[in-house]
Amino acid sequence: MRKLLLVLLLVPFIVLQAQIYEPQGLNMPGAYDGWSDPPTVANLASATQASGNLAVIAVGTRRYHTTFSVASSGADLIGGTYEFLFTSGPSSNYFTNKWGGTTVAMNTVQSYSFGAGTNNSITLTNGMWYTVNFADSGYKSTNAVFMETSAQPVTITNVSDNYSGAGNDVLVNITLSGAKSTEEHVFIRYTTDGWATSSFIEATGSGTDYSATIPGSDINGTADNSYYVMTTTFSSPTSDEADMETINLNNNSGTNYALPVELTSFTALTNAKAVTLKWNTATELNNFGFSIERKSVNSNWAKIGFVHGSGNSNSPKDYSYVDNTVSPGKYSYRLKQIDNNGTYKYSKIVEVNIGSPASYALDQNYPNPFNPSTTISYALPAGSNVKLVIYNSLGQEVRTLVNGFEAAGIHKINFNALNMTSGMYFYKIEAGSFTQVRKMILLK
Repeated sequence: MRKLLLVLLLVPFIVLQAQIYEPQGLNMPGAYDGWSDPPTVANLASATQASGNLAVIAVGTRRYHTTFSVASSGADLIGGTYEFLFTSGPSSNYFTNKWGGTTVAMNTVQSYSFGAGTNNSITLTNGMWYTVNFADSGYKSTNAVFMETSAQPVTITNVSDNYSGAGNDVLVNITLSGAKSTEEHVFIRYTTDGWATSSFIEATGSGTDYSATIPGSDINGTADNSYYVMTTTFSSPTSDEADMETINLNNNSGTNYALPVELTSFTALTNAKAVTLKWNTATELNNFGFSIERKSVNSNWAKIGFVHGSGNSNSPKDYSYVDNTVSPGKYSYRLKQIDNNGTYKYSKIVEVNIGSPASYALDQNYPNPFNPSTTISYALPAGSNVKLVIYNSLGQEVRTLVNGFEAAGIHKINFNALNMTSGMYFYKIEAGSFTQVRKMILLK
């Protein structure tokens, strides 16, 4: 009774498991190798259980993937018609789980029944190569596809583009590992909405060099706008089955990468003294950095700073810049993202309003102690006649920094004491009825 109960408890766990138990992986035994399981052909054996080459791809549709060759001699298999199964199980019984009941139609996504009593059937032709994708749906019926090519499938060794900003066409250049077979197609798959939907453009070219253009109408320059390159035997791949219909792809080491820099946010925070800009990127490609530009009501765009980028990155990055040179008024900010090759694009524009300070104030100089320069800041809630004077420790006036009318706002004065001796000094402000004195130390 206990043994029967144990079996009843274990079986539902296996059947309901969300994916195939990866240490056991997937095998493809058949009449072509005397039903040896795991198969004696490495390309048909589990990568985890039998150190074969049938391995799982976890990006997109989780699937098992392999490629094998067929020839009268010197290949993985010899041409002919064979029965076979997809299997998964422990070393005590590799046939514990099986998928069958299908006669293979090449270049077609077909269904395979879990636990079926009949074997699958396949006809292989000498001189051909076969790429298999098996959807890992767990221990239940699923789909698989065999794609047939007259040569070993090519890989995509390099992808580059000339992305310059939203609304502009993007030319994507593609380098293949060699000349592709006549059955292979090269496509760019791209999305404008974070892969909720996608579109395909077939690349054209010859030899190892191919290219295609993504129209500017589909370039919105956001984190939801990205692409990758794939090869397939399907002349019209579909979004629903794109992963299953893929032989090889280039998606930047596992992540569908966006057009060079994905700027996910750009914000501005203000106080009476400064504006803090913050922005984030999801991924970066060839990113030299960001030029920070500012514009006021009475001025044109001007560069006020620069922040270096992260070059190439597949992980989120945070950036910030503090503009402490503002006075009361309205300002606009934008980022000019610059690639290492000199191309650039602009971010969206953010606007801020800087109000006048609520009260008079004289800030402590910074740095302090200093040598030989320091900055003195003061706040004026209204336009005032201002006098700012430096005194030595004996109370003698040594320098007048300001003596005249100043507008409301935050003001900064750079004081250079290059020709003065070390010691304690005082600085005093008089503005309207406001007076304040602070001390500072020159240390040479």
